[in-house]
Amino acid sequence: MEKIEAELSHLFSELPAKERRARRWSLVYTVGVLMVGLLWMTGAYREVRSLKEEAASQTDKLAKLEDDKRRKEEEIVTKTHEIDVLNHILENTRFSGKISTDELERVKVESDKAQQELTKLEFLKPERLRRSNIAVQYYSRVIDKQYLESAMTRLGDDYGFRTLPPRPASSPNTPTNAIWINRSGLTDEDVKLVAYHLIRAGVTVRYIGPPTSTCDKFKGSYVAIIVVAEPKVSDKKPLGVDTIRGLSLKEMKAGTTKVDCH
Repeated sequence: MEKIEAELSHLFSELPAKERRARRWSLVYTVGVLMVGLLWMTGAYREVRSLKEEAASQTDKLAKLEDDKRRKEEEIVTKTHEIDVLNHILENTRFSGKISTDELERVKVESDKAQQELTKLEFLKPERLRRSNIAVQYYSRVIDKQYLESAMTRLGDDYGFRTLPPRPASSPNTPTNAIWINRSGLTDEDVKLVAYHLIRAGVTVRYIGPPTSTCDKFKGSYVAIIVVAEPKVSDKKPLGVDTIRGLSLKEMKAGTTKVDCH
């Protein structure tokens, strides 16, 4: 009995020491787990940061590629337009038999200026509903049919003009050179948009004003703007973009040059 009591007493005396050891090991284990977790989180954070940096780098590269693609597309559009203008000039040469280097450069420069003006006037596009009542008529000519069709299509698609099917021209080989204002209710921008689109396509505009031929024919017509080839102004100085930009509606309705109508 005494022996049993002695052993129990010894066991009870060792309890605090075992408890302390158990707590110590528990603490060591907990700290170890925390350290391992901290190291794992640190590694994971670095990996995530590395992935984010890589993603950002790839995004920047993609944005640069998109910018390069956009610039190349713009260059292609510009070059295509320049080729179209040159083709138009060459087509004119086929019928007129001559063209100077200075004239070639002038048409190209004016075409570029017209494009710049159209870019500035993009804020006018929301007025499509009003322009849907503005009828624009042109005449089909062998010499510039393709370029007139392109200009008329863009006037309708971009600005809402009511572009009518072309009418047959009495002199199909005479280049288009005039814009007739045949109705009221127009703004100066309406007329200038037509002029800029023609010039952009390579057309040389020499006159803007009221009809100068068969005037009685167009009285009362609902067609507001008529694009024609007028032999009476074929020797007049071309109207450049800078000149057209400065014209008021009153000046254009009066005529940029004096031409008798008969």
